[in-house]
Amino acid sequence: MVGAAGGLRSCRRGRHASGVANTANALVQLLELVLGVGRSIAVNWFGLPNQGVPHTGFSGTHVLAALAAGLAFTVTLRAPSRAAFITCSSAVLAILAYAAGKEVFGASGGVFIAALAIGTVGEVLGGRFHRSPLVFIVPGVLILVPGSAGFNSLLKLLTGETVNGIDAAFNTFVTAMAIAYGLMVSTLVLPRRLREGSTPPESRPSPP
Repeated sequence: MVGAAGGLRSCRRGRHASGVANTANALVQLLELVLGVGRSIAVNWFGLPNQGVPHTGFSGTHVLAALAAGLAFTVTLRAPSRAAFITCSSAVLAILAYAAGKEVFGASGGVFIAALAIGTVGEVLGGRFHRSPLVFIVPGVLILVPGSAGFNSLLKLLTGETVNGIDAAFNTFVTAMAIAYGLMVSTLVLPRRLREGSTPPESRPSPP
């Protein structure tokens, strides 16, 4: 008796889930019809839209976007509000160094130059203020991480564009390696005294 009651409840839940799925499918089809009709009317009245060419050159908008990203990193990384200046400075430095490096060495070279600049400045500031250089390095690296490129490569592989997906995945790998080598080289180009900074007075040995 108990088993029959449980089976009846399972059957009812299955019918309820099936009804919700069918309703959602109908709403999606209705939305597609509405959008399709609206697009047809717009094309008949106004003609086909012009295909604009996106402007990929560096501009002041990139700096404003980097500042906004720096503020977002302050919240995402749960940093104190006084660290907003550091995160914004790191993001702006990453954008500027990447733009300068890209003009000379290409996209992958620009990523290497940006990572090198971020790592170098982070090491200098860490030694100067006796803090971890990661406070400055992490926000800048987050700007350079090819997250959208990796997602795009995976999406192309799943949709059957194998060649384009492999090419995008390889570019993602090259970008990640450029970041890693840029940070690694940044720890080697600076003298030790600049990386470690001056010894604070309280840690200096007292005279005999």
